[in-house]
Amino acid sequence: MNSDDTSRKESPPKEPRIIKLGNFASPKLTQEFFNRENPFDEGKSKNEILINPDSWPLEPNQNSEIEILENGLLELKVLQIGSTPGVKSKIPLTLESGDYTLTVVGFAEAESTFFPWVMDSNRVRLTPTVHITTQEEPVSVKFTIIERTEIVFGVLSHRQELGDRCYISSFHISRSSHIESHSSRGNFHSVIHQEFIPHQKTTLKKTISGTRVLSEPISTPGAYALVDVIPNSIITLHIKVSVVFPSLAFLYVADAVSGNELIKRNVIFESEEGYSSGKPTELYSSLDIPSGVSQIRAGILFSTVSEPKQHEMIIHNLELTRFHSLNDVVDESYVLSLKEDSQKYELCKRQGDRVNAKLTRWDAVDGNASPHFEDWSEYMEKPWSEMDKRLGRKSIDKPGAWGYLLSMKGIFEDAIDKGHDTIAVFDDDFIFSKSFDHGLSKIIEILSDNWEILYLGASQWLWDDVALSNLPYYVPDKNTNGSFSVIYKKAVFREIIRHIECMDSPFDAGPLRKVVMGSASDKSFVVYPNIVIANLEKTGIRDSRNQNEFSKRFGWDLSQFPPGFTKWSREPTILRDEIGQEKCSKDYFVTAVTTIDRKEYLQKFVESWKKTISPNVDCMLIIADDGSSDGTLEWICSEIDIGKCRLVVIKNDGLGIARQSNSIIDFVNKMDPIPSVIFMCNDDIRFLKRGWDNAYFSAIKSSNFDHLVYFNPDWKPATHQEGSPRFEGLLSSCTAREAMGCFYTITPDLIKKIGFFDEESFPVRGHSHVDYSLRACRVEANDSQFLYDIADSNEYIGMVMREGYRRTHRTLWIYPSEC
Repeated sequence: MNSDDTSRKESPPKEPRIIKLGNFASPKLTQEFFNRENPFDEGKSKNEILINPDSWPLEPNQNSEIEILENGLLELKVLQIGSTPGVKSKIPLTLESGDYTLTVVGFAEAESTFFPWVMDSNRVRLTPTVHITTQEEPVSVKFTIIERTEIVFGVLSHRQELGDRCYISSFHISRSSHIESHSSRGNFHSVIHQEFIPHQKTTLKKTISGTRVLSEPISTPGAYALVDVIPNSIITLHIKVSVVFPSLAFLYVADAVSGNELIKRNVIFESEEGYSSGKPTELYSSLDIPSGVSQIRAGILFSTVSEPKQHEMIIHNLELTRFHSLNDVVDESYVLSLKEDSQKYELCKRQGDRVNAKLTRWDAVDGNASPHFEDWSEYMEKPWSEMDKRLGRKSIDKPGAWGYLLSMKGIFEDAIDKGHDTIAVFDDDFIFSKSFDHGLSKIIEILSDNWEILYLGASQWLWDDVALSNLPYYVPDKNTNGSFSVIYKKAVFREIIRHIECMDSPFDAGPLRKVVMGSASDKSFVVYPNIVIANLEKTGIRDSRNQNEFSKRFGWDLSQFPPGFTKWSREPTILRDEIGQEKCSKDYFVTAVTTIDRKEYLQKFVESWKKTISPNVDCMLIIADDGSSDGTLEWICSEIDIGKCRLVVIKNDGLGIARQSNSIIDFVNKMDPIPSVIFMCNDDIRFLKRGWDNAYFSAIKSSNFDHLVYFNPDWKPATHQEGSPRFEGLLSSCTAREAMGCFYTITPDLIKKIGFFDEESFPVRGHSHVDYSLRACRVEANDSQFLYDIADSNEYIGMVMREGYRRTHRTLWIYPSEC
């Protein structure tokens, strides 16, 4: 074998390297065990068996050599080229019909050589080829038994060379047995304690608050569960976990068969001092399931970043469900909005953009306008109905409520004309929860098609007759009010219109309630906890109300909704502008950083910036925050100290990176004097040594490239390495379409040429920085095919690397918990 062949490793030292998977029954190899009909019947509760190489009869397959080492590992050495030598069970195992998984814990010297294998009594191979890697990971293959049969299992090889070795710690055979929690239905799965599998040296304990995970700090221990998924689909996850200081954990999702991880290990759960059981953190996430993947491992593993004496965390909740977008569920989403309330609708549209929901603005009928006001006035003079008498007033006591009825009638008539099957109707004061995607997907999976009216949120005035359970909904009753966010199926369209035409009661307490309590009584539900609430401190049908007070009454958990929504604004707010001490320099450098909910990241960014800015240049720091709720705003408004430099703090309200960037550009455009250069940064940038700002500015002047874009080869591989004919101090590692957006330069002259970021095309998240770089290249501020950075940029600037990196995207977005 060629000594330069890097695909084959040196033989490992004769010491334990693999920690066995847990939660498996280890059978005693008696004759009674082999003779019985079903080896999984032991204790009537075991669905897995563990097979240790040192206690199970194994034999070579073809020309190979096997040896049990002192540490219990089985060493398999192949002694032939061609065919499939390996190791196999000497005694067959009898299995009943069903779905099974064979997991082999081990590692190989050679890539793509050794693979787990199962054969039935007809000598038919039952398993696909999934190779054992050179890393210390379990590898699983699924197989199905149609009729009761005897199987032989083992590890074989192909494309092998003489002397190739594989080391096996254990075999595991598991039978698929879906353990359904009370709330798991359809393609929604809520993992219960019994389903968690300890990874490496880990102990799991059931507690009142969840599954307690205790692990030795070796490699990446933790816990995961096996969950069936639909290939080529999208799933959403909701995870709540408390990690005990000083440990750090990360979200782990992998193909259960191949072991290939489906996400990077950069979605982390941090810990804080002062919490003996850890501080709860919630994660709402979505990810694509590749074709060919029908089962995944999903869980939380501890990171190697920290090594305490013992890792500890509590997994409070782990939910997974097939993703259903609002666009998938309904044919059209209407938003009632008065013509003069365009600003309110813009805030609605922003929320729709956040969840990729297409909204239709429906011009609401103004009850104060003629002839509707006259019609309402005539109604007010009519004799009181029974409902009026119960209320002690006319039911429709505001002209706005009269207009609302007419608006709803128009919407249902429009839906009928268009042949819609399902519609959603929102008032223009609705607020989506932070976990709206997951909450909607979850309820659709649980209810399936067995519903006609679905309140995404409600104003539940009294709870006496509401029956709550561990299911994410309840049945509405006579005290369920609010129509600010409801989905309707066509079965109720015409009946609701008939009730509206009576014009004798408000929509939610009249037409809607009559159908909910009548013909659709067994097919009407309220999502609970609500995934949509109303902003009660906005003007609308009724007077403004105290949001906190009424939220408690209605059962709205405000911690599950974006912070500060009652004060949302389409325009940026300047929270702080402190003029620094000028140094009378001819150059003026502005550093601008965008952030949200990453206080620690921002603090380290500012610390490195203060230490490395050029001392003889006038400098300014702009911080644009997108609505943090983790203490970031409090810190930058009252505690941050950047010395004698000017500090500006801009607050946006969850409008995304394009709006964040534009708020910075807009402020810079109004500056006098204008800056020489603006360094646009993410908060994960770390300045390593002094001189970075002068290095970039000098390169801009020497090359006439106003838009230099930082590239870090440790974060993503370079696609080329090209110098610049304009200036020898530049280096290109990618094209403009591959641009990283964490650090780049712009100038006032460039802003004049290409203007602002494109918020319409990139409303919340996306590649707005790529679009901006491409536009900059079109005016020759850089090169689209060879996007340039300064050649020695990574001597001056670094980044937070992938393991331990905390994302801010809506997909895989972490929110600190209030509890």
